[in-house]
Amino acid sequence: MRSARVLRRLRRDPLFWVGAVLLGLVIAMALLAGPLSAHAPDQRVGEPRVEPSAAHVLGTDGNGYDVWSRLLHGARTSLLTGLAAVALALAIGMPLGAISGWSGGFVDGLIMRTVDVMLAFPSVLLALVIAAVAGGGSVSTLILAVGVVQVPIFARQVRASVLQAREEDWVTACRAGGLPAARILFRHVLPNCLAPVIVLATLGIGSAILSAAGLSWLGLGPDPTAPEWGVMLQDGFKYVRDREQWIVVPPGAAIAVTALGFNLLGDALRSALDPRMAR
Repeated sequence: MRSARVLRRLRRDPLFWVGAVLLGLVIAMALLAGPLSAHAPDQRVGEPRVEPSAAHVLGTDGNGYDVWSRLLHGARTSLLTGLAAVALALAIGMPLGAISGWSGGFVDGLIMRTVDVMLAFPSVLLALVIAAVAGGGSVSTLILAVGVVQVPIFARQVRASVLQAREEDWVTACRAGGLPAARILFRHVLPNCLAPVIVLATLGIGSAILSAAGLSWLGLGPDPTAPEWGVMLQDGFKYVRDREQWIVVPPGAAIAVTALGFNLLGDALRSALDPRMAR
C-alpha cells in the first residue's frame, strides 16, 4: 500500500518526469554508444581540432579523436563511476552507521569521531589525497576516492535513523521476545531506515559523477585515451582561448545534464517518501 502511494506521488511530480527524461537520454547514450558512434573512442580519425561537420558531428579533439564517439562512450564510464562509487559508500557507510547507532557508548564514539575527522577535510582535498595515494590513472581509483569521501554522509544518516528507530515500541517487543541484537538491527531496524538512504544515494550519484570529473580534470583520472567526460574536459579546456568550444562544451553539458537529472529525481523521491513533505 505504501509503495502504491509513493508511485502515485511520483507520477504527479513534474520534477520526477523531468529528471527521468534527462536520465533516460543519458542512459540511452550509454546503451546505444556502439550503434550510434561511427568510430572507436580511442581511434584517431583525422586532423586534431577539426570543427564540427557532416563527417564529425561534434568535430575532433586535440588528439584527433571523434568527440561524438567519445561523448557516447563516456556516458558508460561516467555512469559506472557514479553508481559504483555510491555502492561502495553504501557498503561501508551503512553498516558503520547502523552499528554506531545501535551500540552507543565507546563504539559509537569511536566510529563517529572517525567520521568527524573525515568530514573535517574538504571533500575535494580528501578525494585528491586518496586518489594520489592509490596511484591514479584508472577508473577504479576514481571509484575508490569518490566512494570513500561519501562514506561519512551515509554513516551519519543511518546512525540518526537507527537511533530514532531503536526507541520504537516494536523494537522493544523484539528485544522482549529474545531476538538476537544483530537480527533485530539488520533484519528489522535497518530496512525501516532505507527511505532517506535511497534519497541520499540518488543525489549522491550526481555528486559522484561531478567529483570524478573534477579529479579527471585535475589529472588523477584515467588515461587520456579513455572515453571519460572529465578527461575530455581536461583535454578541451586548453583550447577554450582559441574559441574551439566544441571540444569542451559537449562533455561539460553532459555532466551538467546527468547531475541535474539525478538531483531532480532525488528531490522527487524525497517528496514522495517523506509524509510531511507529501502533505
